[in-house]
Amino acid sequence: MFTILGAGFLSTPGSLASTLGTHQPFRYRGYVYDVETGLYYLRSRYYNPGWGRFICADALIEGNLYSYCDNSPVIRSDSSGKSWLDDVAQFLIGVIDYVFPGSSDRANKVVSGKADWYDYVDWLTLGYASTVKGAVAPEKPLSFEHWVDSFTTIAVPFSFYTALAPKPPTKVGRSTISNPLSDPQYTNKVLIQMQRDAFHGFPSLIDTMATEMDITTLVGKDGVSYKLVQMPGSMSLGNKIYEGVFEYIIRPDGWINHRFFRPN
Repeated sequence: MFTILGAGFLSTPGSLASTLGTHQPFRYRGYVYDVETGLYYLRSRYYNPGWGRFICADALIEGNLYSYCDNSPVIRSDSSGKSWLDDVAQFLIGVIDYVFPGSSDRANKVVSGKADWYDYVDWLTLGYASTVKGAVAPEKPLSFEHWVDSFTTIAVPFSFYTALAPKPPTKVGRSTISNPLSDPQYTNKVLIQMQRDAFHGFPSLIDTMATEMDITTLVGKDGVSYKLVQMPGSMSLGNKIYEGVFEYIIRPDGWINHRFFRPN
């Protein structure tokens, strides 16, 4: 039986009366400390600070069923008494809920089994469906919240587009200072191609004597940046003269991986 005293305090009789809220029961890690038993109450199990472990087992974990925080009490906590991973999960949920407000409520609704198709879509899109709904069918048209939802509705897909859209090559410009082909090193692929036909096997003197060229940075599918070197020129084969471009692709290590004369 509890008795309400002045200022809203509670009192209770019995042998455990002195252990209920003695001074400050929330102590180590914010756990409730029981003065009479000397144990900490972690909501599902009791922790013995003298032993450094729980006094009862947890059948849901593997290994030492009595261990506290997987024997790492300095850097971990276990406010539920079930697993220190619960605290990590709650922290991550709090971060997600802060970045995407309402995430916990949406997840709880889905887990409860009371969600319809819209709730599932809203949960999977981290609330973006609600944002679109607020922009298209606002409860208060032209309100501040309506403008925010409208802006977010446009900004999110635009951000994905700019992040995923292929980037155009970066034009470095015409170089007259240094010739990246002055000391050419050809890959085996290029050496084989140079033996096959004249468009690949034009004289290497053209490489080393080049003075003006266009250099463009290309990003391959592997995410590596390559240099595309192009030089306008002409090439004579038999009785015919071809106008075109001498084209090279140089790897980051300086080796030439592509060498070709491209006729106009």
